[in-house]
Amino acid sequence: MSVRVASEDAAAWCRDVGANIRRMRRAQGLTQAVLARRAGLSTGYVSLIERGRANPRLETMAALAQALKASPVELLKAA
Repeated sequence: MSVRVASEDAAAWCRDVGANIRRMRRAQGLTQAVLARRAGLSTGYVSLIERGRANPRLETMAALAQALKASPVELLKAA
């Protein structure tokens, strides 16, 4: 696998995860600010994650899952 393909796969993964987080947050009627506060993150970072512009660490994914009252696996499912 070339580095470019791996990079494209990672970018697609980030977009899918971000879309899942945004969908779950909106379904619960939460703002990015509320989700960020619950997860111990900045609102800007939550925005970057939701837009697929950040590659969150495992600890961040766990914090977001807990804040959304979901399992980390739910955040990782393909959109």
